[in-house]
Amino acid sequence: MVQGGFVRRRLLVLVIAVGAMVGMAAPTLGGSASATPHRPATSGTNQCGPSPVPPCVVSMTRDSASELFSSSYTITASEVDSGGGHGMFFDLDLSPGEESHNWSITIMVNFNPREVDAYASGLTVTRIDNGDGTWDINYKGNPVVMGDNGQCDQSSWPWSCPYHSDKNFVNFLGEASDYEFWSDSSQWDIFNGMTMATNIEATGLPPQIDPSFAMIIDLASSHFLAAPDDATPFEGFFHLAIPNAYLEAMGIDDPSTLVPSSVSASAGTGTVTVTPGAASTEVAIDGMTFSPHKLRISRGVITPTKPTALRTNRRSAHRATVSFHRARPRGSRLTGYQARCHARHTPTVRAKGKHTTLHLRGLKRGTAYHCQVRAKAKAGYGHWSAKKKLKKH
Repeated sequence: MVQGGFVRRRLLVLVIAVGAMVGMAAPTLGGSASATPHRPATSGTNQCGPSPVPPCVVSMTRDSASELFSSSYTITASEVDSGGGHGMFFDLDLSPGEESHNWSITIMVNFNPREVDAYASGLTVTRIDNGDGTWDINYKGNPVVMGDNGQCDQSSWPWSCPYHSDKNFVNFLGEASDYEFWSDSSQWDIFNGMTMATNIEATGLPPQIDPSFAMIIDLASSHFLAAPDDATPFEGFFHLAIPNAYLEAMGIDDPSTLVPSSVSASAGTGTVTVTPGAASTEVAIDGMTFSPHKLRISRGVITPTKPTALRTNRRSAHRATVSFHRARPRGSRLTGYQARCHARHTPTVRAKGKHTTLHLRGLKRGTAYHCQVRAKAKAGYGHWSAKKKLKKH
């Protein structure tokens, strides 16, 4: 798998897998090898002046009070090399206790920040197109306490981190990329709106989608933080907003109709919440504890729900109709319905169509049937409905 984006220093494996669709070939997203960004110094400021030179800091507040010109906190925003695209990195190293304060940082960049990520809790990200070739990115949230995950050994799997971190950090750190290092320029915009927030080291966001529609992100952390936070195991979280356009590239043809059960999860640790939205779906994993293991999120049921409220009407000895309430899509566009009516020692009679009334022909005189209906989507058929009796004639 070719990974894309900025390389970070991290462990564990999160898999977001979307299985192949019936009758569909697996799409392939182009990519290039990821490049290590140039890390800026953590002192000094790069404030936007009357003639700003992006990337620069537009504003910075702590609990709504301006800190941009404070001598207590300094921040640098720097351009990074992302292997042919454009990127930005900022780092705000803070003192213990700052994780209880809310920070808001706005950075001006000279590229479209399609993918944005941060070490922060309760993160909200706002992207504003200034209309002059620059964008403002506002990161708002709380800093996070992290161990020194640079000590993790990633030379072989299962990777290992020190059971107790040697040092803790309080960070509010962010990155952004236009993803123009991606080899297929027609696919750049599928990353628009991708957002990650975490307190864990992560690498390869987002990775190339492989033929099984799997999306893999490596995560890492020590099991315990350093003293004085070493009394209970460290709890990690990882929140990822996946844009609908990206889900479509993964084979979900109608992501606006996703429901939480459309993405199932088996984490082994932590709690997984899936929240579909109008523009993206958020996969949130909270309360993770760390020892070598894998986290897997796979596609749930995206075929339609069962049709309901079946009604049968025997028109004649050989003809009948079956009517029902429309099925609901769950990630794949509805394309039609199929009905079947069966009786003992009699061939099953079938019908199909795009509407919620189907016409049956070829029934046997003097025979009662039991009928069912199922919906079809691009992903395949849903389950059959409950049976409804069709009286004999």
